[in-house]
Amino acid sequence: LKARIAGGEQGSASMQRAGRAIHVGARAFVRTQLAAIAAVALLGSLALLLAFNRAGDAWTTALAFAVGCAASAIAGTLGLRTAATGGVRAVHAASTKGLGAALRTAYLSGAAAGLFAAGFSIVALAGLYLGTGDPRRMVAFALGASVTALVVRVGGGIYAKAAEVSVSLAIRANQAIPDDSASNAGVIADDVGDCASDAAGMSADLTESFAGTAIAAMSLGAGAAVWTQKGGKPDLRDAVETLVAGPATLVLFPVALFAAGIVAALVAALFVKTENERKVGAALHRAIMVGAVVMTAGAATLTFWLGLARPEITQALTGAGSDADEPWRYNGPAGVLWAVLVGIVLGIALGRIAEWNTSEARPSARKLADESSAGPPTNVLNGLALGMASCAWPTLMIVTATGVAYYMAGVYGVSIAAVGLLSTLAVPLAVHAFGAVSENACGVADMVRVGPDTRRRTDALGAAASNTGVLGKSYATGAAVMTVFALLAAFRESYDRLHPALPLRLDLADVEVLLGLLIGTMIPLLFSSWCIRAVARVARTLCEEIVQHFRDAPPAGDDSAHPDAAKFVAGGARRALRRMGPAALLAIGTPVLCGFSPLGARGLAGLLVGATLSATMLAFTLTSAGAAWHNAKRYVASGVFGGKGSPAYKACVTGDVVGKPLKDAVGPSLHTLIKLMALLALVLLPFFPA
Repeated sequence: LKARIAGGEQGSASMQRAGRAIHVGARAFVRTQLAAIAAVALLGSLALLLAFNRAGDAWTTALAFAVGCAASAIAGTLGLRTAATGGVRAVHAASTKGLGAALRTAYLSGAAAGLFAAGFSIVALAGLYLGTGDPRRMVAFALGASVTALVVRVGGGIYAKAAEVSVSLAIRANQAIPDDSASNAGVIADDVGDCASDAAGMSADLTESFAGTAIAAMSLGAGAAVWTQKGGKPDLRDAVETLVAGPATLVLFPVALFAAGIVAALVAALFVKTENERKVGAALHRAIMVGAVVMTAGAATLTFWLGLARPEITQALTGAGSDADEPWRYNGPAGVLWAVLVGIVLGIALGRIAEWNTSEARPSARKLADESSAGPPTNVLNGLALGMASCAWPTLMIVTATGVAYYMAGVYGVSIAAVGLLSTLAVPLAVHAFGAVSENACGVADMVRVGPDTRRRTDALGAAASNTGVLGKSYATGAAVMTVFALLAAFRESYDRLHPALPLRLDLADVEVLLGLLIGTMIPLLFSSWCIRAVARVARTLCEEIVQHFRDAPPAGDDSAHPDAAKFVAGGARRALRRMGPAALLAIGTPVLCGFSPLGARGLAGLLVGATLSATMLAFTLTSAGAAWHNAKRYVASGVFGGKGSPAYKACVTGDVVGKPLKDAVGPSLHTLIKLMALLALVLLPFFPA
């Protein structure tokens, strides 16, 4: 797919000039970010070498961490470059071949990044398992991917929203500054930021999510196999032994599901086509549904072919076949298949609810636009209320899905449900990255002054991107919650293995657990506060640079590219990375300090639970509110309630500026935060006091 996109036509000379400016800016951003990731990978590997020196597997742990960092970094870099390349080609396709060709170009740009991230993750996981033979020794790989994803997601999000806000601030300071010309370095930086936040961030996030979810499921599968061999009934032991790959089948099953997800994503890409400007969103939703159907067929085939559909396997996973039978546990056939289906359905449901809460075609965003006629305070208050209310249905869905998955296949079923949710994530990621490419295409169309027909086609892509942009974030948040649940189960299993005389129980009567819960609940809010402040401070600095440039050296014309665009982008990226430092230290330092404090591992477990609950509510609130503010502005701009320039539009602009860092910088970073904390706790658990 990447080769097909790169080989496409780039269009007229003005399009190529705009494309080169964005490409140069993206390359400057990548260089800056990769330097930071390399430093993090080196320091992390050295720290793990020193920490595990006495354990005998120091080099394996450090190497796995470095490979995880590299995997996530490569996925993010490819996502950024593919999206930056796809924007100008989508504009050219819209101008010469029509809407269908532009839609395919934009979608394939996102699909290339998603499929590469998924494929590379599967190969890396399979290679590490063959090399180590123990999924517990692979947790460092997921930790490395998670650390890099935090840098890419938070640093890229801060940069992207700061660049976008800085353009608005600069225009307010100097009305002569254009908002659609390559002569404004902020415009180039904004186009690069769309790719950095949505395409690169989601690609790195996908790699990290795959790694964390797969390793949690693999670890729990290994634990279930060991329990069956030691304490299960003879018929259960025989059932596990006669699986296609023996007990290792439970370990390899999550990886096989992810491989089936790649096939589903490839098939789904064939159905993204339309020539109707009003049905672009429907074409994207059709791809998601096709991917889910193909994945369901693949999961059923794998379950029966591997021998996992037998009732004895379900009993071994739920504990219904132990000596102390619990009749309320499911003990019928294909328990793991039902768990996978629960995850697939949950992903679709989360996406639909997110769209209902935020799409400009739905009542919620339209009502918000109507209420904005009273002014900015009403817009902001109603947007916050909408975001808070949006937590309800997703939370109930996650609770239901987790409970059903646990009933069907125990804690292994919860992890497999998370795998099922993520197995088709390459399709929502393609849809999400499609949004970045479409926004990029709209920016290029503004810069080169395309004709009305081309502009209408790119606007149709942009409208679909705005309505579906929250899909990937909802998938990722739901998967993060279930992944952390699985990681907590793996944490408890590892703790019980290290301290057999003192099993881990989260008892609220224990002061260590209660204090950990309180601290964990606070962490996501403090993290969010620092990220929002970082966006504001970087935006102010970039705004001053834009204004200073136009004051000292006004451009010769609209077509004159900013001579220092690459330098401007690199400087903004460095400032964003520096400003994210406190938030990153909070994410890494808190579990370490808590684990070595008197609270110990019990307090740390409580901290992880509190952080997960708090971050989940906050992520849904911020993401939904920000997306609703943005789509309400688009709806008013279409001509309703007075259109552009009306009091309603001005109020929506205020809400949109407030919501930009919330939906694109903070909200998507929170699920990376909780997974990073859980993985770090799992890796360092052997060193924490009981």
